[in-house]
Amino acid sequence: MVKYFLIAGMYFMLAGTFAFAQTGPKVYNYFYDPSGNRIGITLGTAILKSGVIDSVKQKITDEIAGFEIKLYPNPVQEELIIEMNPDIFTEFSSEPELILYNIKGQTVVKKQTSEAKTTIDVAHLPTGIYILRLKQDSDFREWKIIKN
Repeated sequence: MVKYFLIAGMYFMLAGTFAFAQTGPKVYNYFYDPSGNRIGITLGTAILKSGVIDSVKQKITDEIAGFEIKLYPNPVQEELIIEMNPDIFTEFSSEPELILYNIKGQTVVKKQTSEAKTTIDVAHLPTGIYILRLKQDSDFREWKIIKN
């Protein structure tokens, strides 16, 4: 869903979830589906008190072969934390392998882990978009990781 704000005749498009102070002029929030069809409108009030919007840090929760995997924070600055269900180590014949690729598809970090909670140091990497692949025997999952 994409939000459009009409403030003093100017349109702003926001992706993600943001918090604003709720005082000031009226703001119309238009909601559109991926095809561009308007699916809703709300009326509220808002003033953007800062010209900078910080990224919202997310926790990614996913599964591999029925075992829960958590990755956080995303966006990341120094260390990406990966938590896995400890039972994943007894279910598979090999240890999980974590591979971090840059946008060019080059491997920038590769490690195997035998710990349910592990970290990947990304402090030395340049800002950008990366793909983290968790490979477990023949099964794998991939996630987009943003480095600030």
